[in-house]
Amino acid sequence: IAQINSIWETKDGKSFFRGPWLLTPSELPASVLANRLQYRQEVFLSTVQETTPTIGIIGKCCVLEVDEYVTRRATEIPEADVYLCESIYDEFNKIIKKMEPPIGLKKFTHSQDVTLDEIFYFRRPISIQKVSFLLAFLRRFKNYSESHQLTHFFIQILKKLLNLLKLLSKFRDFLCI
Repeated sequence: IAQINSIWETKDGKSFFRGPWLLTPSELPASVLANRLQYRQEVFLSTVQETTPTIGIIGKCCVLEVDEYVTRRATEIPEADVYLCESIYDEFNKIIKKMEPPIGLKKFTHSQDVTLDEIFYFRRPISIQKVSFLLAFLRRFKNYSESHQLTHFFIQILKKLLNLLKLLSKFRDFLCI
């Protein structure tokens, strides 16, 4: 997922866009998410910006900050393609930090061509909850599991792997992983 901050066409007819990437939890190191609670549709604003050919665009989605996510939706975007962003992932330091002004998603103002029915406002803000990365993974796994014993076995393995990841993350400067 990328935010398009600028878009242009070259003299030879090729078009490009520039903007920051937004990363899904599966694109982040597990050790970064291990002790963190996150929203179901959460993405993380990357500190990396790139110039990318527009031919790489495969669809559109909507990324909202928390106050927008709980109050409105663009009517032409399916709910599965609506994401929430409240944090930045710093690739250099391998840390997640909360977005604070002036850093955040670039805001665009709608022209007068946007009609009122293109944005749906909820009557009341919706309630959203955070879950742990590990718990979200386990719930998904449990839905596909046919046996609670097997699920319990994998939970024990995942807990051990999580502890190992935490330990390795403390020594990441000394390891070439």
